[in-house]
Amino acid sequence: MPTPTPVGDPRAEFVGARPDEPLTLWNEVVKARGVLEQERQSPGGRGSSSPARADLLLALEAYAASLTHRRLPIPYVLRDELRLRRLTRSR
Repeated sequence: MPTPTPVGDPRAEFVGARPDEPLTLWNEVVKARGVLEQERQSPGGRGSSSPARADLLLALEAYAASLTHRRLPIPYVLRDELRLRRLTRSR
């Protein structure tokens, strides 16, 4: 039985969505990419210390972890993006 999601939870893309499901986590990745793109296009956009970059890395990490937990392969493009984002994150 699916765990009920709180009302207003932005991760709940459909009724009964669980926060750890790959589809839900992939939607978080897409949203984080959109926020980062908006930030890049805005005047005075921030560099590598951007909170949007950190949020995208966290979303990618969660999605990759959910795939690994389910013994599903991580696509090469995603693996490469994770590696680059880990290497370029600010400390």
